[in-house]
Amino acid sequence: MKGKHLLGAILVGDASDYGPLLQLALNGVALPEHPENLILPARIGGGKGIGVDALPDAALVCSCNSVSKGAICEAVKVGCTTLGALKRRRSAPRAAAAAARSRNRSSTPS
Repeated sequence: MKGKHLLGAILVGDASDYGPLLQLALNGVALPEHPENLILPARIGGGKGIGVDALPDAALVCSCNSVSKGAICEAVKVGCTTLGALKRRRSAPRAAAAAARSRNRSSTPS
């Protein structure tokens, strides 16, 4: 920790806090008033973690498919209400690009 930002962490044993801590470090999110709450059991009257509200739109939610918080929020704004709808919305641009590449390959003379 440097000032109000997390620089890194070493987790031993239970590593379930890795995802939220990674987002804090990658996105320079300011730490909460009691940063120890990020890894210790929840206090009475308080929750654990920072919540998705604190993350910037550029924060990666799924690094395997490069899905950001902003992309998910935008999909919800335009009507995605289920995980299936979100997956279809995210895969449509990739499917269109793959189809275009396929068309280009088939129309290119050998």
